[in-house]
Amino acid sequence: MESRKVGNISNIDIVRRSPLFIPTMIYLLGILIGSRYYADIKILLRALFLSTPIAFFIINRFYNRRGIHTDILLPVMLGISLLLAGWLNVNTSGFLKMRSEHSKIAGIESLEANCKITGEIAEKKRSIQTEVTLIEYNEKMLLYIDKKIGLGSVRIGDTIKCRIMPKKISNQPGSSFDYARYMERKGIFCTSYVKSNDVTIKKLKKPTLRERIMLVREWYIKSLTKDNDSQESGILVSLTIGDKSHINSDTRDSFSKAGTMHLMAVSGLHVSFIYAFVSALFSFLGRGKKGRIMKLIVSSLFIWCYTALVGFSPSITRASVMATLYEISSITERDGSGLNSLSLSALIITLISPQSLFDLGFQLSFSAILSIIFVYPGLNNMMYSEKWPLKYIWNIITVH
Repeated sequence: MESRKVGNISNIDIVRRSPLFIPTMIYLLGILIGSRYYADIKILLRALFLSTPIAFFIINRFYNRRGIHTDILLPVMLGISLLLAGWLNVNTSGFLKMRSEHSKIAGIESLEANCKITGEIAEKKRSIQTEVTLIEYNEKMLLYIDKKIGLGSVRIGDTIKCRIMPKKISNQPGSSFDYARYMERKGIFCTSYVKSNDVTIKKLKKPTLRERIMLVREWYIKSLTKDNDSQESGILVSLTIGDKSHINSDTRDSFSKAGTMHLMAVSGLHVSFIYAFVSALFSFLGRGKKGRIMKLIVSSLFIWCYTALVGFSPSITRASVMATLYEISSITERDGSGLNSLSLSALIITLISPQSLFDLGFQLSFSAILSIIFVYPGLNNMMYSEKWPLKYIWNIITVH
């Protein structure tokens, strides 16, 4: 890595002060390799169970003695263990099977199925679109239901018994966007349309925690869009929770041509606003230890409730982890490392969902923060001014 200075600290010094960064990069490299090359899970487990004890043995035996064991062999064994852990995680997640050729229903012409609604319900011109999971096949698909059924007749968690005719999702002619692959990475390979008189609905009785969160999200959307056909309500929904399904194509084109379509996506900036608002609101708690602990609990509650509401998108989860770690570091009175916090958030996200590494939101969010950590300070120091208006304007220019 280039030893370029960032203020008075070089990039190498930033990495050295962030012990989680290199291990995280190795773990993510394991996910990247595992996404391309499948290895037998038993072989990966044996290799992991072999390398990890060796690393711990070296730590226990030679930790206080500098030498080839601690300087070379230990980093190599730890690196191998992390690489194998990432490889094993993505191989066991089923990511490699997220291809239409692995679909269990794509080759079936017609079938009776029990479809549980597991995704958002959106009203289209002639139908109601929702994401369902076929219980018998444990496979997701997009289901379009005849609009005559009524938008309020189905809710998340309900089970629909109907006859479906699965069709593989394909790309739009002339479009450069690979929509089929995008849906494959979400585990959705097929779509189907059903008539209202061919549907039997079994209502949800005991929702799970995830279903309760989705129902709260659905209630929020309906409270904004109910009896209001204007695009303002759809834009508000998109700005707050990132759901663009209530914006028509004309409005989308207008935002796209104006170069402001990115405003319709939720990001870490939303978490920053919530964190700043809650911090200001509860500033009366004071800066004592008890006050900061209460502030941590309250701010974390608000932040993580919002994160759950928007569906734990990578960019929001990253920002929530970093905000929580910042509050914890202020309580423990330790200097928080931005790169360490970023690395920990990447680990948490990819441990739970390794395929998140290939999510565009994940890549853009983490690339932006890495740029701020490594590039922004150097650009900011290119021009120094004691006049705060010029300094403020230059800070805005360089951070963007």
